[in-house]
Amino acid sequence: MSTSYSTSYSTSLTTSVTSSVTTTSGGGGGCVLYNSTILTYNGPKKVSELKVGDLLVTFDPASNKTKIVRVTYISKSKVGMIMLINNKIGVTLNDQPLFVKNSTYTGWVMHPSALRVGWYLYEPIEKKWVKIENISYRYGEFEVYDIVTNGPNTFIVENVLADANLIK
Repeated sequence: MSTSYSTSYSTSLTTSVTSSVTTTSGGGGGCVLYNSTILTYNGPKKVSELKVGDLLVTFDPASNKTKIVRVTYISKSKVGMIMLINNKIGVTLNDQPLFVKNSTYTGWVMHPSALRVGWYLYEPIEKKWVKIENISYRYGEFEVYDIVTNGPNTFIVENVLADANLIK
């Protein structure tokens, strides 16, 4: 059973993982919920069904172009809390960069816990900004995945632009 809360919480829930396909109990840097869809070359696919070698459609904000990249690393872990954005985008609270816009900034936000209702997430395929209407938190045991690719390390999760936390 999950419970929804609308309070802010920003303590790190993740630790590093270091092998090409890993299962841990702490989470890696940058995680999306197991049932989230990622845009692949062959269409949307559940992140839990991805395999190393799969082709993803990615987007490079610097060039404003989509590209095809190969998955080179996947790690699976469990966390005790996730953030749900607009009732569909499930991410860990820390270390899952999302491309956002608000009244003073457009760019990457490293920690989803910094997001606010009224900001916007970018949908690169539709080339549009989607308003964050609600943010909630779920507590329990959640399986999350980290994805790394061989190209611009961005990916499209639930239609919005995310990064695998390799921003320097």
